[in-house]
Amino acid sequence: MASQGIVKQARGKPRGFRRDRDCLTCKSRDVKCDLNRPTCTPCLQAGVVCRGYRNKIKWTTTATTVATTSRESSRLNKTSRWQPKASDNATNLSLIRQELCLIERPLHVEDLYNDTNWATHHEMFLDFFESKFENAIDSLGPSSPPARASLTSVWKLMQQRVRHDRCLLADGQDVEYLTLRLDALRGVGNAIKDGDIMAIFGVVTLGFLDVYEGPFGDWQGHVSGAEALVKHCCTTNLDLETCCHQIPGFRQLLSLIMWYDLWNVLLNKGRTLFFTDQQRCIMDPEFFGLVDCPMDTFHLFIKIVRGMETGELPDLQVEISNQLLLLTKDDSNLSSMMRDAWRYSAVMAAFATGKRNQQAPHAPMEQLIKTLGDNICRITWSISPLTGRYRMLSGPLAVLGAISRNPWHMQTVEMYWNVCDSLARPIYPDGRHVRPCIYGKVICNALSYCLSAEGQERGTLGQIGSYNLQVSVPLVTNIMTPAETPEWKQIARNKRADQQQLIPKEWRLPSMEHLPKNALAYIRESSILTPEELSITEITDARHLLNKIATGGLTAVQVLRAFCKRAAIAQQLVGCCTELMFDEALERAVLLDNHLATTGRVIGPLHGLPISFKDNIDVKGYDTTWGWVGLIDKPAPADCVTVEVLKSLGAVPFVKTNVPQTIMMSDSYNHVFKQTLHSWNRELVSGGSSGGESSLIGGRGSILGIGTDTGGSIRIPSIVQGLYGLCPSVGRIAFDDSGYVGSLRDIYIRPNADDIFRNRRYIAPPVSGPMASSLATIETFMEAYLGAEPWKKDPTTVPLPWNNTLAQVPSRPLRIAYYTDDGVVLPQPPIRRAVETVAQKLKEAGHHVTIWDSSNHGQLMDYWTKTTLADGGSLAKSYCDMSGEPLIQGLIVGSESDRLSIAEMEQMAELRIKTQKEYLRRWNDSEIDALITPALTFTGLRPREWVQSHAWVGYTAVWNWLGFASLAVPVTTIDADNSAPDTEWAAHVPRNPSDQYSWEHSDMQGALDDPELASGMPVGVLVVGGRFGEEKTISVAKAIDKALGR
Repeated sequence: MASQGIVKQARGKPRGFRRDRDCLTCKSRDVKCDLNRPTCTPCLQAGVVCRGYRNKIKWTTTATTVATTSRESSRLNKTSRWQPKASDNATNLSLIRQELCLIERPLHVEDLYNDTNWATHHEMFLDFFESKFENAIDSLGPSSPPARASLTSVWKLMQQRVRHDRCLLADGQDVEYLTLRLDALRGVGNAIKDGDIMAIFGVVTLGFLDVYEGPFGDWQGHVSGAEALVKHCCTTNLDLETCCHQIPGFRQLLSLIMWYDLWNVLLNKGRTLFFTDQQRCIMDPEFFGLVDCPMDTFHLFIKIVRGMETGELPDLQVEISNQLLLLTKDDSNLSSMMRDAWRYSAVMAAFATGKRNQQAPHAPMEQLIKTLGDNICRITWSISPLTGRYRMLSGPLAVLGAISRNPWHMQTVEMYWNVCDSLARPIYPDGRHVRPCIYGKVICNALSYCLSAEGQERGTLGQIGSYNLQVSVPLVTNIMTPAETPEWKQIARNKRADQQQLIPKEWRLPSMEHLPKNALAYIRESSILTPEELSITEITDARHLLNKIATGGLTAVQVLRAFCKRAAIAQQLVGCCTELMFDEALERAVLLDNHLATTGRVIGPLHGLPISFKDNIDVKGYDTTWGWVGLIDKPAPADCVTVEVLKSLGAVPFVKTNVPQTIMMSDSYNHVFKQTLHSWNRELVSGGSSGGESSLIGGRGSILGIGTDTGGSIRIPSIVQGLYGLCPSVGRIAFDDSGYVGSLRDIYIRPNADDIFRNRRYIAPPVSGPMASSLATIETFMEAYLGAEPWKKDPTTVPLPWNNTLAQVPSRPLRIAYYTDDGVVLPQPPIRRAVETVAQKLKEAGHHVTIWDSSNHGQLMDYWTKTTLADGGSLAKSYCDMSGEPLIQGLIVGSESDRLSIAEMEQMAELRIKTQKEYLRRWNDSEIDALITPALTFTGLRPREWVQSHAWVGYTAVWNWLGFASLAVPVTTIDADNSAPDTEWAAHVPRNPSDQYSWEHSDMQGALDDPELASGMPVGVLVVGGRFGEEKTISVAKAIDKALGR
């Protein structure tokens, strides 16, 4: 038996063993490291990842006037274990001053200095001021004399501050500096009274100086002056957005002053926010990257302040959990550490200002606050005072000093203000006296959530308690800053991660080295779906499925679950979905089944039918991103009319599908949900902009989808994926943008001044329409939808019921015209042969077939292009500005040279009516029933290839310009016979870049890496039925199917 006096030795390093050289993993595990590189032995034996060693940056001095001993140099260059003590403040301050005098500049200083950040550095702010103000003057013309004089005085003040390193408090007796400041204040005051919006440059500049050099937190005068100026000059949010577009730097300056507005309230009890939530919507997303504060954290602080203003303490359980779950815990990245510091401080502030909970356990709360504060302190001691980011720590530390009474926390806060006061350019000289108004508040009941079974299951306490807090970091730390990930990328990444979590674990695909090329074949041949699920989802005729549900052969829940599972599988293979609405859809399906069981009647003709929707169609409670990062986490406040009508008919919305950025590309790629692929061949794209719909339906993950079409966005992806897709005339199916009604986008973003009239955004408006694998499903949708009389809910919808008689094949022979070349871009041989085959089969069936003259289509397309690009790309730029994401190449988006004035757009609207009348006259004179045409020029494109293709959508967009209904109809697939070059193709001389690309990049010319790339891919035609000719397109499509023997 072991002696009682023998103490078992603890695992880990012997006491006193040097640890600063250990690898990061061994240091966090508290085990001895053998310093082996690149992977140490302890990590190798434990089977964990060795995170490598911290690279040291030596701090040197070139000053010859300061004599340093070897002992002093050693003290500066080694990793220190020193922590501040409250009793040694004077000594510590002296020590800091000595160290900062000895440290003149670090090696590779560009890695540590954030010199390009105008929000934290005086020099860069001066450059920003000069460049933006001069650009603004060039854009708007001369400003008023008071504004010009005030800005001149402010510029002189800032220049004096930067060039002579003068600070108001440090040089309080400097008469010249004080005179300049007085002139600047007087001048800005006069400019504000004069109501010149350009005075905002002066207001924010003076605010910038006071934030870093004046009484800490006393910024109310600058904020109120800026708000009064904005309120006077911009009476509406549209005016404000217009100023942001027209005045260079205006959005960034307003973002900075709104940031000061928040902290003015947080740091001063009894004050209220000056700027409104609507005004804060124009803040530049890139600004949050400058201050390294996540946008969602900023909005949490706003909620906290709102609660303090109204006295209605908010319930912030969800917000606190989100902040904890979004922690990066990445100590190798300065930006990540700063964002974590803001999140920790926001959680502390939320705890201190939320709803009261008298039952909150006291001891766990103390531990929680300590853990949060320890992490803020750890980050503080990990960031060099010589970086711009050090200035941004004032916010988290002000919150920490207001809430925590932990001795180490208080010493760290005190030391931060001392360091700021000891810099070569002192900042926050009054910071140590700040006492934020959140101090003394009680703890909110979010703690109860964190300590509850649900909170512990989600690991909320673990999120903040996983750091090793027994490590103190020196004042000047050795840190390498890798290339930082833009915040918009992280937001998009988080959105995709959230989407993935919505897929049930049992539906997730097993890990595969290579995903199958043919997703549809894989789903059919694998055992992922049960036989029943496979049987249900292989039904393409909605009438058959609806009959089974109505007669009790299947339940709505069975049908929905099968399609949800198949859609989830398709999403993992081809990336077709954006919003997965499985839970809400299941609840609706249960209600439908209960209704049928209790009443014996269906709710409507679409009872229990799952329907998918393109992402830009509003479904209440779900994001409508349009492929933009800036519209993430902005759910639709209500269902659009079409969704509302379909729900009333018994339909079940269950997913939303992917689109390209801007909805203006025949591909479906964006920065949020990435690339959508073809469900038959993952090496190809599924078309666009309704490419998510086409890929999902093509993979049998949906029986019916609703897309939208501005120039081919329903028909092109339908042809690419072998589907039927109907593009109706404007007004037949309700769609916000068809009726010139502001959509969800306009809640968050506004058009520019030339786009002020909402009904002139689209001269040839987009429409909404159905997509399906069978013609019968398209007809079922149209009959049910129009039977619900949507014009009673939407005043822009034409009261035109479905005419079932017109949708049938008439007893008389049809009069059909066709063409295979519009004279601009010659389609590839399989496409032209498909049109010719249909024409020949119809002729053989006894119908009259003639050639149609399409020689004026090139001119009509010029008109469509001119009006589509009329905003000069300003709307796309506005969306980019919301998040900082770049615009994807190849989009049909205008530039400044394409911008049209209101008068020019009025002229184009009149021109459209004129050309519509002329074409209608020609159509009626010819007495044709329909027109058969190509829908696109290519037979298969790889991802991103659209960018290089000099896109031509003239075969579809011309009908949007004319307002004619048209239907995509699948005909055949590509094989060796129909893809062989014909005489016309071999002798063809390309007419333009679009034609050149189509001719050179056809698989028949062998230009593609894989000559068989498009083999087996669908080919189809377009059936044009004239204005409000939706029934006629169905009728002719039935005749085509019959002629083809289907």
